[in-house]
Formats: sequence, C-alpha cells, structure tokens
Amino acid sequence: MKKIQIKTEGLTGETLDFATRLNATLGDMNPLDAAGVAMQVRKSLGGLVDDDTGDLAIDPVMLKELLGDSDKSIRSILKKQGEALTKLTAPGKGSQAGFRSTLDSLMPELETISRTREGSIKLNVRAAVIMEMGDAIAAGAAIPEDLIESFSFAGFVEKRRPREYVFDMASRTTVASIAQYKTWLEEGGEEGAFALISEGELKPLVSTSLVRNHSEYSKVAAKYVITEEFSKFRNDAYNIIKRLINQKILRDYASVLTTKLIADAASYVSSALDGQFPAEKITDYHAFAAVAAQMETLEFMPDMLIINPQDKWRIGMAQDVSGQFYLTIPMTDPSGQTRMMGFTVRSSNKMTVGTFMLGESGLWNIEDETLSVRIGHGINVIKNESLAVTDVEHDLDHNRMRVIVETFFHSWIGTTNAGAFVLATFDTVKAALAEPPAV
Repeated sequence: MKKIQIKTEGLTGETLDFATRLNATLGDMNPLDAAGVAMQVRKSLGGLVDDDTGDLAIDPVMLKELLGDSDKSIRSILKKQGEALTKLTAPGKGSQAGFRSTLDSLMPELETISRTREGSIKLNVRAAVIMEMGDAIAAGAAIPEDLIESFSFAGFVEKRRPREYVFDMASRTTVASIAQYKTWLEEGGEEGAFALISEGELKPLVSTSLVRNHSEYSKVAAKYVITEEFSKFRNDAYNIIKRLINQKILRDYASVLTTKLIADAASYVSSALDGQFPAEKITDYHAFAAVAAQMETLEFMPDMLIINPQDKWRIGMAQDVSGQFYLTIPMTDPSGQTRMMGFTVRSSNKMTVGTFMLGESGLWNIEDETLSVRIGHGINVIKNESLAVTDVEHDLDHNRMRVIVETFFHSWIGTTNAGAFVLATFDTVKAALAEPPAV
C-alpha cells in the first residue's frame, strides 16, 4: 500500500513543521480511512480546521496554493526570503543600493500591488514636478506581499540639513508687514574738538553731521503645483510636504542672506602683527588673532567665529611641542557653546575649508515678515526641445492648483559698521604674519 506523504522538498519554517507532523501521523494510515486522515490533518493544521464540524476553515484550493509551487505560495516566499537574507548578510556587499536592488529583483509583481493598494508617490528633489497621487511618495524597495498588511506608520524621517548661522550673527525682527523702503540716519563727519580754555578765552567751534541711508525690500518666493486629488486623498503626505516646503523657504532665505553677508564682508588688510613671527611657528590661532586685531583697531569687538567643521576639528586637535592640546576637547564652555580664543564658534559647510569669518554679532540688521501662503490657479506653458510652445494647460482644466510661498524682508548694515565682519583665509593671513626672509 502506498503511503500518504506530502512533499517537503523546499519547505522551511512552520510550513516544513506542518508537513513533517502530518507525514509522521499519516505514514502508517490506510488511505481509505478518510475519517482518520481528516482527523490527523485537523490536528496538524490546528486552528485552520473548524473544531465543531471537522471541515477546513480555509478553501482547499487556497491551501493547495499555499503549499504548492506557485510564486505566491508560502514555500516560494520563504525560499526567496531566505536567499535574499543570505545575500544581504554576505560580506563585501552591504550597500544600500545593493540591498534595494536585491529586494526589487525578488518581488517585481509587488510594484503593481503597491500602486493599486497604497498609491505610488515620488518626490523628485532634483527637479520641480507637479505632485500627483501617483507621483509624490516613492516606494523605497519591493516588499513581500504577505507583509504589506502588517505595516504600521512609524513617523517621518527628515534629511540632515546644513547648519544656518546667519540669524545668530544678526539682529532680526519679524513684523506683520514691511514697507517698500526703510531709512535710517548714520553718523557722518565731525569737525573741531573740545579743549581746555582759560577764562574769557574763545571757545573752539565743533560740528557733526548725519547721513541718511536706506534699504529697498527684497523677496524670496517659489510655487508648487498639486492635484486636488493629491491634497484630498494623500492628506498625511501633503501635510508633511507642506511643512518641508515651508522649511525649505526658510533655508533658502538664510542661504540668500549668507551669500549677501559673505559678499559684503571686509577682507583682512593688515595689523601690527604682520611680519612679526617665524613662519614655522605660525598657527591658525595667529590668523584669528591678526583678524581680531584689525577689527579691534577699528573699535569693533569680534565675538563670533564662523568656520568649516573640518577646520574646527583640525584646529581643535592641534598640539604643542610637548604634545599638549592647545584647546580643551571638546572645546565647550559650561553653557554648551563651542568656543575658541573666547569667540563663540558656529561651524558650517557653507564656509569653505581654509576660510573663516570673524564678526561682531548684532550689527547686521534683518527685518522680515512671516511666511505668506496663497493658493490659486494658473497656466503651464509646454515647450519642445527647440523651445517652441506646443501646448498651454490651465490648472482648472486638469484639477490642479498652485501654492505660492513667499516672504518680504530688509537686510542692511550701516556703512559705519562695514568693518564689523571680516572674511579671510588662513593661508593669506599667515603669510602676512611671517617674518620677511633674511637678506
């Protein structure tokens, strides 16, 4: 008599355990004993059989597919997952790109399932696109079909952003509305001087003057276009994107101000320290001191140092001839502020390596409005490669709307404070400090 046996080739995990238990109990049974076989199948299946009737609680066709050879069977899924895990844990190929490529190759059919069940969204950070339901959230990698329903939303992970330091150096005021022009008075030239005089002696004449200066408004603005369906049916994603865009305008606004600050900063000219030190003994600290000496000669009081993080840690790890560090690592005071030579340090990748800025904070003025957000409709002009117009689309015809985000601001520094910020390179200042070569 032929034994009743379920094929176990390729089975793993709980599927293999189920088949093994069933084969062990059915091995010596008579195939014609239907009741006995059903009882043993029920025991092996456990909760998959109705305890009252003894009938399978799932469709037999589904059970066959579950244990069969199709691509959607548990055996196939577990086998593919095992192969994937083996590849992912193999040494030498642990990159994110390899991980994503491996998973994508496992379950290509799940791309369709993902799109029809949850929607496929891509946020193209390199070029502006119209954000639609199927074009705002990108699936990071293909996933096994039997895991989709077990997902829970774990929150949102943002990218690391460049450190913005401009508002630390400025005196910033946010107002409800700004005027087109802002004017102020600066101290001009003066003549004469007070002096000691004798009784009846003619008093000296003194005078001073004022100079009117002004700032014209500037504006940073951009727009994004979304479909009505996206804002309606992808509400969570849309709220995140709105927040990201509002944060982006603030970052880009700060970047504009940073560019202006660097462009307007004075350069190192000279100080009494020039030509006073042997070249081999000049350190980066000498460069800071020379720039500070130039500023203090002009009656400015530098208190903030802007430096690239690579330079900050290179300087922080500098040692003297005895091996002692010049600065206490990690270079922070009790308040948690990083300091060098008494200056508050702000490190930023926007300051190029080998360049630094010293400034007296608070002398640069910024007045801006809160962000303005407006929603409306417009047109899209479509051009071909030769820039000839091929079509004109109105948002209303395509269920689209555009959102404009902008802010107006004034940014100024009095001409009398022009030397309050100095941009310099280590090499230039250190070269000026070196003693002239011996004749």
